[in-house]
Amino acid sequence: MILPSDAGWSAPRIATHLGVCGQTVRDLLRAFLARGFDVLYPFCSGPEPNTAQLDRVAEALRRLLAQERTLDQSAARPRSRRGGDRPGSPPSPPPPEADPGPLPAHRLDPEA
Repeated sequence: MILPSDAGWSAPRIATHLGVCGQTVRDLLRAFLARGFDVLYPFCSGPEPNTAQLDRVAEALRRLLAQERTLDQSAARPRSRRGGDRPGSPPSPPPPEADPGPLPAHRLDPEA
């Protein structure tokens, strides 16, 4: 919004170009003249980030990731490709072909 204004664009023209309200453009331009570039970085409402909690969570995750991992053999059981998860469920569809090859000429040229 600042550069078009500097180039001589009016607030309504900038607003139309950017798809925002004209009052939004006027407010930003007035604030820019009063406070400078700080208005381009929006104020974040809410409390400051809880860095102590973030540090505790990060440390807990590091400890968990450092632990030896084991594999539960029941979870590693391969699933049948012919049937679903439950008896009587329909079979799974076959895997797609890896490479169907080139398309026939009549499918490449709409005039053919």
